[in-house]
This record gives sequence, C-alpha cells and structure tokens, in this order.
Amino acid sequence: MNRVALYARVSSEIQEKEATIESQVAQLREAAQKQGDVIIQEYRDDGFSGDLLARPGLDRLRDDATKKLFERVLILSPDRLARKYIWGQVVADELKKQGIAVQFLNQKDDGTEESRLLLGITGLFAEYEKAKIIERCRRGKLFSARSGRLVTNRAPYGYTFIARSTEGPARFEIDEKQSEVVRLIFGLYGRGEKATDICRYLRSHGILAPRGNAVWGRSTIMKMLPNTSYIGIWHYNKTIAAAPFKLRKPNAVRRRLNTTEHRRPRDQWVAVKIPPILNQDTFDAVQRQLERNRQFSKRNCKRQYLLSGLCRCANCGKAVGGSPNNGYQYYRCSSNFGFGGMPPSCSQKGLPSPRVDRVVWSAIRQALENPQILVQNITGVQEALSKNSQSFHREQEDMARELAKVKEAETRLLDAYSAKAIEVDQLQEHMQKLREKRDDLVAKLATPVPQETSRAVEFSTVEQVCRKVSRGLDILEGDFEGRQKFVRSIIDKVVLGPAQATIIGALPEAASEPLEPSRSLGVGTLPARTRRTGWCPRRPRRRSRGRGGGVP
Repeated sequence: MNRVALYARVSSEIQEKEATIESQVAQLREAAQKQGDVIIQEYRDDGFSGDLLARPGLDRLRDDATKKLFERVLILSPDRLARKYIWGQVVADELKKQGIAVQFLNQKDDGTEESRLLLGITGLFAEYEKAKIIERCRRGKLFSARSGRLVTNRAPYGYTFIARSTEGPARFEIDEKQSEVVRLIFGLYGRGEKATDICRYLRSHGILAPRGNAVWGRSTIMKMLPNTSYIGIWHYNKTIAAAPFKLRKPNAVRRRLNTTEHRRPRDQWVAVKIPPILNQDTFDAVQRQLERNRQFSKRNCKRQYLLSGLCRCANCGKAVGGSPNNGYQYYRCSSNFGFGGMPPSCSQKGLPSPRVDRVVWSAIRQALENPQILVQNITGVQEALSKNSQSFHREQEDMARELAKVKEAETRLLDAYSAKAIEVDQLQEHMQKLREKRDDLVAKLATPVPQETSRAVEFSTVEQVCRKVSRGLDILEGDFEGRQKFVRSIIDKVVLGPAQATIIGALPEAASEPLEPSRSLGVGTLPARTRRTGWCPRRPRRRSRGRGGGVP
C-alpha cells in the first residue's frame, strides 16, 4: 500500500466553472483505489495555464515532496503537468531525485528507454496540439466575424447577449433601460459636462454601474464614449494578448503569461453590424468634444496662455504651443525644437505670448463691435464656396460624359470582336486600357460634393448676435478663464506668422438659429517688437541688503 498524491489542472475559467477538474480528480481517485493506494493529498490548479511553471498547487506539491509525505504522484496525462515538454521533464526529474515516482494514467512508463521516448514524443505532441488549437480557434473566429457573426458573449453596456439557438445565430439585443442611460451619458457629455460630474449625476439618481455598483468610475464613462458599438458597429480583432514588459507585482500569482493587450492596426479590425442605440450625429459630436478636451487639457498647460491649443505655425503648419524661457512666455512652433540631437525643422521664431494674446483679443473685440467686418467675411466665404461648387459640378458633368464615351467604346470593341474584326489579344489589350480609364472616372465621380452654404446671411441677425456677445466683453477682461473659454468657443485656430496673426473661427449660435461660419474673424497685425527670437538673456539679480533680504 503506497502513499500517493493527486495532481489535476485546467487552463481556463470556463473549464473551472464546468467542473472538468472534478472529472480528472474522480479518475485519479478511482485509479488509486484500484491499485490499493492511500491518497495523502490532492493538489489542484484551477484556471492556470500549462505554459506557467509557477502554479500554487504545483508549488505545494513540490514543497511537500521534499518532506517525503508521499511516494508517488498520480497525474492524468503529461499535458496536465505542463504544456511544454521540457518543463514537465524538469518537474518529473526533480520528483525522482526525491525518490518519488510520477505516474500518468494515459501514458505507461515502465522505466525502459522505449517508454521514455514515447513519453517525450507525447509531450512534444502536447505542445503541437496546443499551437494547433490556438491557430484553429483564431482562424475560425476571424472567419465567423468576417461573415458577420458575433464571436463573443460579452455585450457592451446597453445590450444583452442572446446565445445561438434554433431561432438564429448569437446576437446583441438592445436593453431598453440601459440604452436610456447610454443616451443620457452621451447627451450630457456632448453638452460639455465633465465625466466626473456625469458620475455624480448617475449616482445621485440611483443608476447602477455596469457591474451593479452604486458608484460609477470615470474610466467607465471614458471607455463608453469612443465605443462604436453604440452606432451599430462592433469590432473584433482590435487587440492582441501579449506578455507585459514589466510586472507591477512580481511576486503575485499569475494564471496566464499574456496578460497585456496591445491595440492592433485599424485595418486589421473586423466590423460586425449590431442594432444601434445612438445616431451618427450624436456620436460624432461627442467625438469632437473628446478631441477638444484632449486639445485643451490643463495637463498640457501649466501657465496661462490665452490661445493654448489653438495656434498653428504659418511657416510649416505644425502646432504652436506655449514655451516659457527665463521667466518669459512665448508661443513657439513644435518643429522649432530639436529632438534626439536633430536640428529644428522650422525657422519660425518664438513670439511673446502676452502681446500675441493682446493683439488677438483686440481683433476679436473690434470684429464683434463692428459687425460689418463679419458680414463681409461671411459673404466672401459664401461666394468662394458657391464658385467652388459650380466648378465641381461642371467637372462632374464632363467626367460623366467621358464615362459614357468609354462605355460606348467598350460596346463597339465587343461588337468588333463578335464580327471577328479583331483578335483576342487585341481585345484584351484595348479592354484593359478602357477598364483602367473607366475605374479612374468612377472613382473621381464618387468624390463627395463640397459643402455649400445654404442661405445668405442677414446683417440684422449678425448685428443682433454681436450686440449680445459684446455686452460681456468688459466683464471678461479681468477673468482669464472666462475669456479663454469664450475665445475657444468662437475660434477654430490662429495662424501665427512673424508679423501677423490670422484668426479663423465662427460666431456663437444665436438664440433662435445658428449663423453660417466665418472663415476669418480678423487679422491682427503684431507689433514689430514681437519679431524677436524666443531666447532672452538672463537679467542679473540685484543683491539684497541686510540679513533679512530687501526689495530687489
């Protein structure tokens, strides 16, 4: 009668829930009973990958083996011990050095060289089998997703997963209660509410989080906002699992090796259509708000720059940001800095930010106090758009006539071949040229029509809006944050050159109806002193008098 230990392992949480490890233990107990052995201890690893050698159950087994608690270890098959043959052999040799035999129920080992050879081959086949299973699953899921079928059972918040049945394939159905919460979240964020304020609002109204918690996390909201599932497009193959470069908790127990996800390139994503909760306009408005929040994040600006996130370089078109230097603040082109030992790629010099802010603010006030300036700019934009639209339509008509001629030439060519006037080689050569020309024309005809203003701008409407807005300009003079918020609401960008700043933006919406955009609110001429470089020599400090220090 021998003292034995049992070891069993399953590699996934699904197998753990389905109690497949219990079936392994039952077989091992039955085998021990038939052999007349006494079971000393049972060691289990639920949901641990065979690629890992550090497993709690296996570690306890190896520790107890040094204490001589048992004489033999019963395991169902070599792949339960390890999915890599070399690691399984390391553990088996370690146990044998302690005088403990390893017995596999599905593999006989009588100590001969033939049995050891067969055991090694079985281990290598276990590795090969795992690789084949992973590849088959990957290709099968990819094929299913490309066929328009869901390959997941995790529905985004707002949906319910319906498993495959005789009624149809697996699908997502809209949860009416959760979908109202989704629309509420997108509506609040689209109106400019912060994610933290939305979390407080949801909690105060007793709306539970996706996992049933009373408290909503900001990260939960931020993950929902860019999710295209809410406009009916669920993506598969977005990420790939990989091993982390650095473990945050090196001593923690790991169940799998690949615990980190990396984003795949966009062209590798597979789109699957599902029922939409939101319309495209609402979703696009939220995406613009997200981009605007990233652009104007306070983390990107530690000092006060009125035009932070709005400036572009007139020389190279790159972004222009605030850059302090020796106590002074400048707007400098991002290409004006040499990174990694490389020389700067833009020769535009820095401009003192206080003077640029003053010039731009003055130009905005002048435009709002004189509405005729805005009317002229808007009228000029409308005329330019109208001319571009007319020219575009003329080009489209010419290409349509050309495409009709190409189709007619193809027909004549086929008639000539039917009449045996030309050979097959000649037909293929001419048809190839006509097809290339036809495809080129079709692609050009598919070009979207340029946007055209829908109506003329009335001077009275512009004057009314300017009168409303200009009333609060004096109040904003002493409020930097309020003035910055107002500037960002009407300015799209400011193109900074060495001697002028071109302001491009739009008027805020009126109380009744929106105005057409103005592509140029005004041009502010910078003073000559702003043409200095971004570098300023350090001024010498005056020494203080006395031990307590004095006024410099």
